Amino acid sequence: MKSLLLHIALAEVYSVLTKLPVAFRIPPEMAVKLIESNIINKCQLVDLTYTEYVEIINDVAYKNLVSGAIFDGFHVKAALKAKVNRIYTNNLRDFKKFDIAERIVLSSPDLMH
Repeated sequence: MKSLLLHIALAEVYSVLTKLPVAFRIPPEMAVKLIESNIINKCQLVDLTYTEYVEIINDVAYKNLVSGAIFDGFHVKAALKAKVNRIYTNNLRDFKKFDIAERIVLSSPDLMH
């Protein structure tokens, strides 16, 4: 089965790669090549509708969550939409703040070793 990824994650990856500390920073053109070869060509991309984005924004505000929690909410919504059975994240604590179906297991790559 192919991995699923929310479209907005592509922008998140680009942002991180091009803003790493100077010694590790990836030039923009290299970041695009890395994203294309390691993500776009290997993952099925999922998108949310305008209504779904608004639902998450309201949910995050209702839960009094701030900052990057909005992106976690978008990823959870995409996972629910795609009917996945597992979400991999290094941010288990924040993902647990969202209503995740019982069928979805939250996993951290750190727990896989």
